[in-house]
Amino acid sequence: MKKTLVQVQAAVTRSVGIVIHKVVPSFRLAVARFQYNMASKMYSHQGYKFINCGYADMEGDHKAVDFNRPENVYVLWESLYQRVVGQAELAGREVLEVGCGRGGGSEYLMTRLKPRSLTAVDLSDVAIARCKENYRLDGLSFQVGNACALPFEDRRFDVVVNIESSHCYPSELTFFEEVKRVLKPGGAFCFADITESAEHTARINEEFKALGFTVVHHENITANVVKALNVVKETPQFTEAFERWESPNKKGNMKVPLMVINGTLKDLNSGKEYQRWVVRREEATERPVAGEQARAAAAMA
Repeated sequence: MKKTLVQVQAAVTRSVGIVIHKVVPSFRLAVARFQYNMASKMYSHQGYKFINCGYADMEGDHKAVDFNRPENVYVLWESLYQRVVGQAELAGREVLEVGCGRGGGSEYLMTRLKPRSLTAVDLSDVAIARCKENYRLDGLSFQVGNACALPFEDRRFDVVVNIESSHCYPSELTFFEEVKRVLKPGGAFCFADITESAEHTARINEEFKALGFTVVHHENITANVVKALNVVKETPQFTEAFERWESPNKKGNMKVPLMVINGTLKDLNSGKEYQRWVVRREEATERPVAGEQARAAAAMA
């Protein structure tokens, strides 16, 4: 029986849809890896320890802060880490940071909050190479890893930290499933990122609930992040630092951080939100979410 033109079109559409469903996540992963590898190469100076937005206390007078003092240079970005992990106990625990980027946050967590060990992973092999070169602390290790197919056994960690990275992942839900898999029962997940809308934020809460996480703390910190970005933008010490950290053959690149800041401010002033959560994996005895399919799929990416 001959197929009608409509049937042929429908079959082609289904086939294309299947290909897109399989290829698009892999394409997004490849794009993210390329972007962060390029950023790591472009901004190779050790001064670039963080690539998150930062956090500023709404009551603080940051104009009175001398950001040239060593203890103050990274205070805005360190404050974001402190705010995100504040409701979780890291001392003496086995900790995983997913999406460690430049490694400054991992160093901060290791030196200030004293976990027994901290394993930091990132998709960018260039970033990981920089981290291994710049941070050599007992108990702190770096390795290349895919957030949607974490290279660790089940129930390995007491705490998982993920800050401003998940928006690059091909599947937010798969990542959350992987976090649950590698967390010990009762373990904590400290998570923060920019969400697209209030509806997106609500969906994340529903995903946590569906996976059996208990929300210990949830906070909208958009105003604090916007303030931190404005402090960086308006403080001469930072723009001067960006220029100092550039090598002679990269004149003009110091403008890029300011372009990123302006773009993020536009997003956060146009409906996007900066949210943070601390959620806890249930103390159940059943096996955690299986991650074999996710790891196999990501390995093919």
